[in-house]
Amino acid sequence: MPRRAKVATLPEKIKRCLRAKELGKKNYHRADTLLDEIALELKPGDQVELSEKRKVVLEDQFLTKSTVWKPCGVRRYELKVIES
Repeated sequence: MPRRAKVATLPEKIKRCLRAKELGKKNYHRADTLLDEIALELKPGDQVELSEKRKVVLEDQFLTKSTVWKPCGVRRYELKVIES
């Protein structure tokens, strides 16, 4: 007979939730830092080939407008993945 998955207690679920948020904050900070470094090496519109089927373009979201509508925090630069 297959084993049943252990049911997490409420405190365990809360700890997991808090840990996931901590990891998210850490990784968003890391991604923002890397994006700042990338923006120093590329100009908006520059493409970098990641593989045969994948390219990335550095996009300046404020290049043609001063207001960008997003649900919350807005980064000036964004990496757009292009799948071939």
